[in-house]
Amino acid sequence: MTKEQITFGVGWEGGVHIAQEAELALLAESLGLDGVWVGDSPTNRAPTYDPHIVLASIAARTERVKLGTSIYLLPLSHPTRLAKQLATLDILSRGRVIVGVGPGGEFPKQYEAFGLPVSERGARTSEYIQVLRALWTQPIASFHGRFLDFEGIIMEPKPVQKSIPIWVGGRPGGVEKAPDGGLRRKSKTAALKRTALLGDGWLPYYMSVESYRNSVQQIRAIAQESGRDPSTIAMALNNFWFIDESFDKALERAYGFRNAPAISKEKVVPYDFLGTSREIVPKLEQFIDAGCRHFVCKLECSQEALPSHLDYLAREIAPHFR
Repeated sequence: MTKEQITFGVGWEGGVHIAQEAELALLAESLGLDGVWVGDSPTNRAPTYDPHIVLASIAARTERVKLGTSIYLLPLSHPTRLAKQLATLDILSRGRVIVGVGPGGEFPKQYEAFGLPVSERGARTSEYIQVLRALWTQPIASFHGRFLDFEGIIMEPKPVQKSIPIWVGGRPGGVEKAPDGGLRRKSKTAALKRTALLGDGWLPYYMSVESYRNSVQQIRAIAQESGRDPSTIAMALNNFWFIDESFDKALERAYGFRNAPAISKEKVVPYDFLGTSREIVPKLEQFIDAGCRHFVCKLECSQEALPSHLDYLAREIAPHFR
């Protein structure tokens, strides 16, 4: 096993009231977990809260845990305004922010409300990453791109961190809706290139061990070819966790959660973390061997069960890697 530090951040899906988010984050911190991650879905999905407000409330109550977005739909926010919001959050939290970003696209209606064509989401994501970094690091920022063009912009105060880490999300080869309403395969290389050339980290979701290993190898190769040191790119994973008293019970919950009878249960197994530490620890070891060092554990359970699941993760799983 690697001697490098392995971190465990946590998140949870909709259903948790905003007033309880900070309490759960405090519990995660007290248990020794490493981060709290929130999602971003402004329209047309399950009910969610604004990630900036949630993370600000958590920042005010905690001292140590990293505060992350997984995943922020970057094209749906103007990057200049977002740079100010995230810099403010980084100052409030004394340098604990990690921003996970991605283009989305699986739900085109999310783009309709913002007046943006889905077809531009990849290009906007790549450009906005560069804009954020310019505003955070340049005393007098300039940028000349396809969507934004500016000179002599001063944004103060700067984040506590020299530049807030930007971890790039994606799922190479996943499925998205085409302009005609049908389904098509997503690019197998766009997110990898974006990570290798622009990102501080790789934060994909719903990947098998083998697909994850391949993605890490490709990112490192592209980074090396471009003159970047691949070791400077953090390797993370955002997957669903169904902790239960047995693998079979966890699998039943995971399959029901998918709400997709056309997908066999066997196809759930390579992606989700299912069951007890007996099943989960060996799977974590496989992902670590494939290159992962940071796990974003999206705990799938009722709000009432979240404290016990956080406790189980912290006491029965994380210690194997400390």
